[in-house]
Amino acid sequence: AVGTLAGGIAHDFNNMLGGIMGSINMVELLLDKDGALQKGAILKYIETAMASSQRAAEMTRQLLSLSRKSELKPVPVDINLSMKHVMTLCKNSFPKTVDMRFSIGQLPLMVMADPVQIEQMLLNLCVNGSQAMTMMRGDGESQGGVLEVRADEVQCSSDFCSEHNEARPDFAYIKITVIDTGVGMDDEVLRHIFDPFYTTKATGSGTGLGLSMVYNIVKQHGGFIDVASEPGRGSTFEVYLPLFTGATAPGSHAARQGIVPGTGLILVIDDEEPLLKIARGMLELCGYSVMTALTADEGVKKFRASPQPVRGVLLDLALAGSSGIEVYRSLREINPDVKVLLASGLMEDDILKSALDMGIMDFIQKPYTAEDLSVKMSTILSRPANEK
Repeated sequence: AVGTLAGGIAHDFNNMLGGIMGSINMVELLLDKDGALQKGAILKYIETAMASSQRAAEMTRQLLSLSRKSELKPVPVDINLSMKHVMTLCKNSFPKTVDMRFSIGQLPLMVMADPVQIEQMLLNLCVNGSQAMTMMRGDGESQGGVLEVRADEVQCSSDFCSEHNEARPDFAYIKITVIDTGVGMDDEVLRHIFDPFYTTKATGSGTGLGLSMVYNIVKQHGGFIDVASEPGRGSTFEVYLPLFTGATAPGSHAARQGIVPGTGLILVIDDEEPLLKIARGMLELCGYSVMTALTADEGVKKFRASPQPVRGVLLDLALAGSSGIEVYRSLREINPDVKVLLASGLMEDDILKSALDMGIMDFIQKPYTAEDLSVKMSTILSRPANEK
């Protein structure tokens, strides 16, 4: 089961990495060709790489949350916006033989949901449809077909409720429809498609977890799902999620937050050299002077010997041979007023609470953007030293 799960994770991550690597490669080629004249195209590929990176990071957080069985934290989500994000990923990773037809409306279609899980659900359905039209076709069959994705609002009439036992009377739903013209499924396959680890794909080509995840996400959000399919005639998935009639999604169409500038010396301690370089570049872009250390001992020594006061410390939680908590204790012995921002790719709630209680000022989740880091660093530096 673990090996099968790893295969599924690798598949999803390879899709995301394809968007990242392909976009970066295109940026390199455009810069070599004529960077000054290609700014618009370069920015487009950078946005695609950032979107794919953020999806990969959020997927990691989802996987980590499974072990903690954390509760959903729903917010108002515009399905149209989720469809746009998924469409971008699909266009950068699906075979060109798949004709993608996303019908995205101008008016918001709101649900109360976890936005990452909604996009994961949509992406899984699209990946399933794409594979049904490509890798699942037999030898000699033409590859490709039409993938259609649309969403609209439906009212729960008496006829609708009689056809859908899970629907709530006098209720409105957002219906998300995903249609492919792939190989289709017979009745036996249809009975098992949402079972974990059930797959009709060749060995090594699928995990049987994609549609199981879709089913669980829909159920968690109070919805239900219909499937219609025939061998050789493709498949239609209809996902119903309760309509949310409150405010629109906060910041759903807002521009990215800008860099918050700062001054003074920052010490960065991290045993991953690439991350150390990136953190340094981000902080210098904000206006800070930066010292770096690859080990706990080096970080403590540089902090003690620095001729210039260290305004703040960006400290990795998991260091080789030590922990960020232990390093913080050493730094605090040198300067009781040291201001530390703790960073980690995995932070358990009890560890975070303990760290904050002992005086660490805040926490930032890896991976982070320059905007995120600038906000966090500016915030801790503006607080009094004795304020948590």
